[in-house]
Amino acid sequence: MIYFGFDKDGTLELPNVRVSAELRELLQKMTINKDIVTFISSGRSVAQLKLFCTDIQFTPNIFSGENGGHFVFNDNNKEIILDDISADLKFFRANFQGVVNPIHTEPRIATWSRFFGKNVDNAFNEISLFITKHNLNLHCYVHQGSDGAIDVVSPLINKINILNYIPSEAKIFYFGDNINDIEIMESSRVIPCTFSNASEQVKQIVKNKN
Repeated sequence: MIYFGFDKDGTLELPNVRVSAELRELLQKMTINKDIVTFISSGRSVAQLKLFCTDIQFTPNIFSGENGGHFVFNDNNKEIILDDISADLKFFRANFQGVVNPIHTEPRIATWSRFFGKNVDNAFNEISLFITKHNLNLHCYVHQGSDGAIDVVSPLINKINILNYIPSEAKIFYFGDNINDIEIMESSRVIPCTFSNASEQVKQIVKNKN
């Protein structure tokens, strides 16, 4: 069995660019091939991923949302939530009060997420300083896109978690572009793939492994 995994922001969807008809057709062909299992993996919530996939007429076998903290398996309607939130993330949620206000928020189960639009860089600096000041064991991710999304997650929440639900003998291709894709792309079980817009660190991982 062959698994194909895709990041959303910066991979399947670029800022202000519609998913092409050619890519939609390719994804649809994958979903009807019985020898292929597809999954989408993102910092976004599963609810947002479902809306996006409905819009592009893509029905992945697995949704991996919140950076590997929430899984929904279409084949058997199974849902897994990694809700053992760390003490550091609880502290962050309770105490962080940034000067930069988000333009909107999105309910999350296993992570913290806000959207800052054009002020995303200033917000990222604020969040990073707070995490450093309080010596919190947390990761902060910025996602490509016009809404300026930032996720704060426990190290236990990681896209690589999906490998726990994929058979050991499976061949796995994963397409990503950003720092929250690094761990899964570095896994010895994964053949990493990327595009020209990816971060230099991601490009180097693909180059080294391929």
